[in-house]
Amino acid sequence: MVNNLTDNETQLRRLQWRCRRGMLEMDLLLEKFIPLHFPRLNAAEQAAFDSLLDYPDNELWAAIVNTEQEHNETVNSNLSLEMTTEIKYVLSLLQKCCAQTLS
Repeated sequence: MVNNLTDNETQLRRLQWRCRRGMLEMDLLLEKFIPLHFPRLNAAEQAAFDSLLDYPDNELWAAIVNTEQEHNETVNSNLSLEMTTEIKYVLSLLQKCCAQTLS
């Protein structure tokens, strides 16, 4: 069997598989996020999104729904990652997507 998928298509399918979560809200959010935002992310932002998928649903969900600026330290400690510009940007997109999905 010949694999005719490009590297980008393969990466996208792998990410879609990783977006299948145990939490319905996360499934709905990530299902919407991938086609709307992922293709427009640069390589560093795509890597940031991929690294966010390593976290358990409850920790990632808490970081996404926590939109108040004063709680950035809490988000950082919950996810135990360096809040790079790329991570902050991806989280902001996820937060916007979440607001649209759940409204």
